[in-house]
Amino acid sequence: MDVLGRVVSYADAFANSTTSTYDQPGRVIDTVGRDGTRHTDYDAAGRPTAQKLDGATLATPAYDSAGELASVAYANGSALSSLGRDPAGRTTGLGFTQAGGASLVSDSVTRSQAGRVVAQTVDGTPSATFTYDGPGRLTGATVPGHTLTYAFAPTGG
Repeated sequence: MDVLGRVVSYADAFANSTTSTYDQPGRVIDTVGRDGTRHTDYDAAGRPTAQKLDGATLATPAYDSAGELASVAYANGSALSSLGRDPAGRTTGLGFTQAGGASLVSDSVTRSQAGRVVAQTVDGTPSATFTYDGPGRLTGATVPGHTLTYAFAPTGG
């Protein structure tokens, strides 16, 4: 920990060490670990503008006029090419393209009035539904071939 209480170094259960460096506003700019050095560049508004691994750019995000994420270009030529949002600004859909622009996959969600994801569609095919109890806890999920049920103790745990 540094004097501001931020984690600057830790070791996992396999003794792999990871060290983080922060810029003046407190954003992580470098993380050095077993797999190399990850670096993030930021613009004047504090938004990430590039994600690099050992100096090679892996991802370059772009923003719309409102400052919201609009797309991400990846080093292999693929891209997060579209993002859908509801009136509250929550993400409702993602579209990915391959190098050359062909569609790779699209994912969309339907939200309840409370903003919880109640259904997911992948490439136009329903892929999952979710149910919640009154307090908003996940109580069920249905995915291809599986129905999952979750329960909670009367005390809330």
